[in-house]
Amino acid sequence: MSLKLLVKSKRSFLNQLHALAQLEEADKAAVKACKAVLASIEKQIAELERQMQQAAEKHCQELYSLLQTIPGISKKSAIELIVVSGGFKNFVSAKQFSAFIGLCPCINESGISIRGYRGISRFGDKNIRATLYMCAMAAKVHNKACRKLYERMVAAGKAKKVALVAEMNKLIKQVFGIVRSGEVYTENC
Repeated sequence: MSLKLLVKSKRSFLNQLHALAQLEEADKAAVKACKAVLASIEKQIAELERQMQQAAEKHCQELYSLLQTIPGISKKSAIELIVVSGGFKNFVSAKQFSAFIGLCPCINESGISIRGYRGISRFGDKNIRATLYMCAMAAKVHNKACRKLYERMVAAGKAKKVALVAEMNKLIKQVFGIVRSGEVYTENC
């Protein structure tokens, strides 16, 4: 079972447990069953995360270690990036990977309409976009280049989410720079 599905199930059971706790006369059997299922899901999540980390360390040890040197990229996000990109062997450039996951800019206009939707395409995997969004949130604090980009865009009047999407693309470029060079991340700014 996918890790994302397990995490979603865990959240669902936590919500059910919370709802049961709000009742004055909560069914003790239902609470007990919810807690048992929740414990089982948490055990499966821990086991799957352990297996994923072992696989990343076994097959892509150098790449796995290099990605974690980028401020904002965690162990889990490094694993997800490696899995989604096929070890970065399936993509030639950061731009190509960005388009694959749905972070490239997109303008939707129809006919004579000139006020179409402008934003990211969202054609790719929403889970990796969510992971990169959280990485961008961390990077705007810890990654000097991303922080400067974010502050510059917000100061120019761009929306904060637009600045975060630009940061996500910056992180992808940093990842591809590390992958291509094979060297540890250093802040050049």
